[in-house]
Amino acid sequence: MIFIEMTEKHLKEASKLFARAFNTPPWKDSWTPERAEKRLELMLSNNSASAMVALDDHEYIVGMILGDYEYEDTKMAFQIKEFCVDVDHKGEGIGTRLLDEMTKHVKKNGVEEIILMTLRAPETHEFYKSLGYSGVDEWLMMHKEL
Repeated sequence: MIFIEMTEKHLKEASKLFARAFNTPPWKDSWTPERAEKRLELMLSNNSASAMVALDDHEYIVGMILGDYEYEDTKMAFQIKEFCVDVDHKGEGIGTRLLDEMTKHVKKNGVEEIILMTLRAPETHEFYKSLGYSGVDEWLMMHKEL
């Protein structure tokens, strides 16, 4: 397993992985690879973006993580926007290793805190909790349909 910077050349394959991962439980979304590619391309084009992919021994993408560097009031943070592992490889430690590699990378760049938002589901909560993440009771996510 190798972990490398995600670039535009990875978009097509990463988009297929993204759609497949988020169309399965617990998310059960309705992503198409084309729509996922547009999302990832836009996010990757942000000057503050940083992304990584996990490649298996055959150099297929089996995991990806993408986020943005952000200045907070007292520190530099990294907000994970997208993070997924191929559904056929869940439970193999790829997500843990990928998150660890990204953590090391952003820490070298001055990040003191990682922020993420995820679905409120037992499997996501337990995964992040096992890696030392905790909930933020003061925060509330809101949206409005237009």
